[in-house]
Amino acid sequence: MEKIVRTLRCKNANIPGTLGKLATAIGKAGLDIGNIATVHLGPHYTIRDIDVYAENEEQLAQAINEVSRLKEVSVLQVRDAVLEFHKNGKIKMISTVPITSLDTLRKVYTPGVFCRYCYRRDCDPWIGGHRSGGRDAGYGGKGCSAPTTGRS
Repeated sequence: MEKIVRTLRCKNANIPGTLGKLATAIGKAGLDIGNIATVHLGPHYTIRDIDVYAENEEQLAQAINEVSRLKEVSVLQVRDAVLEFHKNGKIKMISTVPITSLDTLRKVYTPGVFCRYCYRRDCDPWIGGHRSGGRDAGYGGKGCSAPTTGRS
């Protein structure tokens, strides 16, 4: 079973040993600790994001309860970082050419053009540009099987 990953944002008093007490409370509940990031470091308190790995929601709740008992620590937030990454999508594709008309879109989105480009670039020395041997190392024929015409 996969572990539940959550980020605890905790406000700790700037008293030596507070982070140790916090880590002990998390461990006492049986959670593993991942990354710890300092969000704010002030004269009276420190705010840290602590990634924790729990077996289930009950174990996570137990850890939050243990941490909340510490007088030097306040749990400000419990975040699901994995869910946050998925919130607005993870991958973004943008056009390198401004698409302002249907005509431009038809020219830009044309299946098979890349293969035609590979073929022309590999076979025409005026288009080829940076060539290493018979095929360009970056694109040349790796994704398409353009026939050679002997014009290289």
